[in-house]
Amino acid sequence: MPGHALATNAATDGAVVMGEDLPHSPDPRAWALLAAMLTARRGCLALLQADMTTACEQAALAAGATADRDRWNRRTWRRYLDEASRFASNHGPAIRRLQADIARLQRLADLGVRF
Repeated sequence: MPGHALATNAATDGAVVMGEDLPHSPDPRAWALLAAMLTARRGCLALLQADMTTACEQAALAAGATADRDRWNRRTWRRYLDEASRFASNHGPAIRRLQADIARLQRLADLGVRF
C-alpha cells in the first residue's frame, strides 16, 4: 500500500505489520488500552497467586497446625507443598499464560510510553 511502511517488530513476534499499526502509534487510546490490559492481567495473576496461598495454608492448617509458620513442622510444610503442587498442576498453564501475556504487553509498554 502506498504511504504505509512495512516493518517487523520484536513486540509482534517478528510479524510484518503496517507502519501505522506499530506499537508506538501516537493514538493515546491504544496506550490506555495497553495499560488496561496490563492491569487486568496483573490482577488476574495476583488473584490466582492469592488463591494458591490460601489453598496451601488451609491444607497445612487442616490437621490443627498453628497459623504461625515459624512453628510448623515438616509434616505441616509437606501438606502445604503437596497442595501447592496440586494447585500448580491445575492452574499452572493459566498462570504461565498470564505471565507470558504480561511480559509481552510490558515489552510493548516499554517502547517509550509513560503511564
